[in-house]
Amino acid sequence: MAKKNQLLNSYKVGNEFHINIPKGVSENDLSFVITRVLYFMIQQFAEDNNITFDKALSLYKEAIATDVGIQYDMEHKE
Repeated sequence: MAKKNQLLNSYKVGNEFHINIPKGVSENDLSFVITRVLYFMIQQFAEDNNITFDKALSLYKEAIATDVGIQYDMEHKE
């Protein structure tokens, strides 16, 4: 049996959500986990709103691009 590694540990304190990523996690493993979480979120969004997965994916792509851009802008304020 292959050894299982813990890639992420998440928890919530009050209104704050924290994700711990252990040292040594590869970018490939981290990318897989993030992509898998997004897949489940999009699938749930599609079911909750009675729309196709493709429509939900299209809406999520726009929202994710906007959120990432906002985070970039916040970290690179002049």
